[in-house]
Amino acid sequence: MVELVAAVVGNSPLPCTVRSGGRVPHEIAPCRIVNIGSTGGKVAMPGFGAYSGAKFAMEAVSDSLRREVEPFGVAVVVIIPGAIRAKLTERGNATAVRLIAGMTPEQRARYAGLTTVFRATTESWGADGLDASVVADVVSRAIRERRPRTRYTVGRDAAVMTRLTHLVSDRLLDRMVRRTMGL
Repeated sequence: MVELVAAVVGNSPLPCTVRSGGRVPHEIAPCRIVNIGSTGGKVAMPGFGAYSGAKFAMEAVSDSLRREVEPFGVAVVVIIPGAIRAKLTERGNATAVRLIAGMTPEQRARYAGLTTVFRATTESWGADGLDASVVADVVSRAIRERRPRTRYTVGRDAAVMTRLTHLVSDRLLDRMVRRTMGL
């Protein structure tokens, strides 16, 4: 949630619009706000509810802000990466270990399958995910393009997951997610 609050508070277009008199003159580079979303903001995976909630909120804030500031020449872009090798994976696994250790024996038995799959999923991101520099390249592209898209997906998994949400029913997507995760 801290990330969402930082995006809302930190992405004020005011300095850009004040500098440009409410619009971006031709000689001033366009103003851009680039938010980093996630496939977790498109599809909520089992065990990732809090993370997905923050990323869904980031999507909503970005959409609202884009519609608010576009008349002032400010473009709001969301980058949606798929699996990326990042410190977030290590922190997520450390948190999972701590939470599992604090469970009662009944809770451990009930959630054993989910916790095993959660850790295996995040570990696979750390091993098989794209390098973060790939995301940085897409951010750079979004900043440099004359007329950036509103969203950029990074990685094949992000492109597939994002499109699936529009092509299949929620129930079918639920089954696909569970089957993919081995639940």
